[in-house]
Amino acid sequence: MHNLLFLIDSRGIHGKIVAGWGFREQIEEIVLANDAAAASEWEREAYVSAAGLEYSARVLSLADAVHQLPDLTVLRRTLLIVGSVADALEMLDRGLDHREIIISNLDPSRERQQLCPGVFVAESDRHTLNAIVERGVQVVVRLMPQDKPQPVQELL
Repeated sequence: MHNLLFLIDSRGIHGKIVAGWGFREQIEEIVLANDAAAASEWEREAYVSAAGLEYSARVLSLADAVHQLPDLTVLRRTLLIVGSVADALEMLDRGLDHREIIISNLDPSRERQQLCPGVFVAESDRHTLNAIVERGVQVVVRLMPQDKPQPVQELL
């Protein structure tokens, strides 16, 4: 899918996504793939509103996103956002064929350690990232679109 930009960002759709990634990468469609948010009308509306009027946005379950992305990316430059490393792997397991994933943000928690500024991972995330890379998918850390991509293997 050459019209797809695949981000991991635990914050979902927010200002940095819209103003940074959306504009700089000439995004036309934003898809947040998140099972919990897709099941909540309030969350869906909040995230779609956060995209503003410049972008078409939708909040879908992981399964629905995998199913709909091939049709969306034929016509529109699409930004796919998932909230975790595990969700990224699940998208690949469900059949999403994509060769690059960008980690834009992973929030801290007690069980997570800082990999680099803005990116915190648990031990399980490290294993999942290695599993994704072993599939031949390039995973890079790039907090903002103007940042130089840094291969995640160098940080693990």
